[in-house]
Amino acid sequence: MKIEIAKHQRMAETGSSLLRLIQNNDMPLLDLLVREAVQNSLDAALEGEGYVQVDFFIRDFDRSALSEHFEGIKERMNELYTNERYRLLEIRDTNTQGLTGPLQEQDLKIREYGNLIKLVYHVGIPQQKAGSGGSWGLGKTVYFRIGIGLVIYYSRIYENGTYASRLAACLVEDEEKETALLKNKGNHRGIAWWGQVSEDGNGTIPLTNESEIHKVLKVLGVKPFEGLETGTVIVIPFLRDDLRPDKAESDDEHLPNNTLQPWWESDDESYIKIALQRWYAPRLMNKSYKHGRWLKASVNGELLTQDKFLPAFRVVQELYNAAIEIGNGEKIIEGWSSPIHVTSIHLRGNFIDGSTAGWMAFVKLSSKDLGMLPPDNNYSPLVQALGKETGGELNPPLICFTRKPGMIVGYEYVGKWTEGISKTARDDYIIGLFVANSFNRLKEEYKKRDTENFSLEEYIRGCEKADHASWQDWVPNKKNPLIIEKIQRQVTRNIEGFFRKAQSNLEPQKNELLGRMLAKAILPPEGFGRLGAIQSSNRPTKQEPKKRQGKLPSISFSTAPVYVNGNVKIDFQLYTGKVSEITDLKLGIVTENGLISAYSWEKEVMGDFPAEITEIELKTADKEEQLNFHWKESDVNMNLVNPLKFNGLESLTAKKLIGVRLIKFRDRLFHGSVWIKSDDPLIRISLHTESVLEETVT
Repeated sequence: MKIEIAKHQRMAETGSSLLRLIQNNDMPLLDLLVREAVQNSLDAALEGEGYVQVDFFIRDFDRSALSEHFEGIKERMNELYTNERYRLLEIRDTNTQGLTGPLQEQDLKIREYGNLIKLVYHVGIPQQKAGSGGSWGLGKTVYFRIGIGLVIYYSRIYENGTYASRLAACLVEDEEKETALLKNKGNHRGIAWWGQVSEDGNGTIPLTNESEIHKVLKVLGVKPFEGLETGTVIVIPFLRDDLRPDKAESDDEHLPNNTLQPWWESDDESYIKIALQRWYAPRLMNKSYKHGRWLKASVNGELLTQDKFLPAFRVVQELYNAAIEIGNGEKIIEGWSSPIHVTSIHLRGNFIDGSTAGWMAFVKLSSKDLGMLPPDNNYSPLVQALGKETGGELNPPLICFTRKPGMIVGYEYVGKWTEGISKTARDDYIIGLFVANSFNRLKEEYKKRDTENFSLEEYIRGCEKADHASWQDWVPNKKNPLIIEKIQRQVTRNIEGFFRKAQSNLEPQKNELLGRMLAKAILPPEGFGRLGAIQSSNRPTKQEPKKRQGKLPSISFSTAPVYVNGNVKIDFQLYTGKVSEITDLKLGIVTENGLISAYSWEKEVMGDFPAEITEIELKTADKEEQLNFHWKESDVNMNLVNPLKFNGLESLTAKKLIGVRLIKFRDRLFHGSVWIKSDDPLIRISLHTESVLEETVT
């Protein structure tokens, strides 16, 4: 094959920069590869029902026989790689369109590049198909990172009533390395292509002659497409030996011995089998998948049937099916001690087609349910999904999320998807899956510019980074809808609320005791600073009290606290004082050494603040200006009503509502009620006031 070396051009990427485009150093390369390769295949699926098949093969090839086909680097390849045989990886898909489109950019009639040009000759051109996996066009750079930078593309397509084959190769390498294949090739960027010379002689295009293509395929051991088959084969020769994660030894006696090196991390074939399950459980061998063709996959000829799934990924598929089947309610799975619970996630004010942003399916399973006991001895769901245990005596929840393509974007056990969900006992595991309502459309003020219908699917697609490993809110127009943040809050509250309710029903006496402890702990002590005195009676004070004297803000309590549905309700009277027009009413923690604010707690104690306000109501008690302010956590949005008068105060890391800022109120009196949820009844929570100088407000 003839060589074309990419020359330096203005604003052109170099090989070294392309290799750094996806800066994901947390996920093993084989995971990145499986996610990217399978998603590319699914995006290219033929219309109609059935499945897309993706097959992975790892085998040896003859180095000298391959080098004969690569003009310009034959001698260099033989010099650098002296063994006769090396490993290659073949990724083959069928029931797909293949690398369609023009052979070169000069043939473009409109800016429809086609799969060939986007995959082989360009980087950064995303899929335009609605609901596709990528929105950056950068994921394919992982192909160049798992070998020596050389990738061979073979495809068979059906266009204009005829079948045609294409074969090309591309090299992307660090041009500065001593082991560069293009070393001593002049002023180049570390990028080259191979194929046949184009008609104008200014570059290369893929081989199209079947005979020439089959010669290359024979060296690689690739079976040509035949009959009515269309699809694509990606071959990566000189496969690296360090693609799987390294495991360090551990002295932690609480970690099972078999969690340090799971069996699938012993060889690449086994790892790919697990990676396929880990990231594509919703779509893999799942004929219930509703958004196109389902996924059929094999590794070295072994088909990944559902009976070969690890337990955690069978759970994920069941959760996915339950979410799309029932929307709300329970689904009983034979052999499980608990049913799947599904709840709709509603966001107000964001969508055109109702308020449903998606569905959260979750379940609490025992180690027995998950096959962790003899004779199965499976690893925990945390090891299966994350490759590691998290340590400690309690298990954090394991939450994952997906959209229309059916790829799991990420597994979370810490962070916003799990904050506020209680950990479980060592033998129990909470596993949850959020499925986005992809077809719901965003309102006009949120939609992306120059789009007629901007769906939640397209918004979330824009939320994903180039490696598709997380969702982060963005601004498609002039206003950030904060949809992901709101979804995360609803998810954690729904799951925690469900299990708290279940626990209270099972253990009413224990819950009642907890309530008394919480109510006792949450009030400030008498005479502590300006926190006010506790009333000795449950009788409320007079309805029209006189204003308190003094310059500083203060608070007094009208009734004894009441424990209701997991929260403590406190009625109070708040005087804003005369020092400032801005007063904060907020939570803190009482210790022997004084009061610790929520901000100091999270910054210095290095943990989430253990309480939050779930509802608050304020009413003016005088005639100057009648105000009635009311906020509940079900309102979702932390930007409280009437922001010119009242602003919410959030904790730094947990982003819990821990107070309210009253703005432009001096020497004013309020009646109020607050509902507080505490994560630890043994920690004493205070409700106190503080003047804020205007110049300190940013």
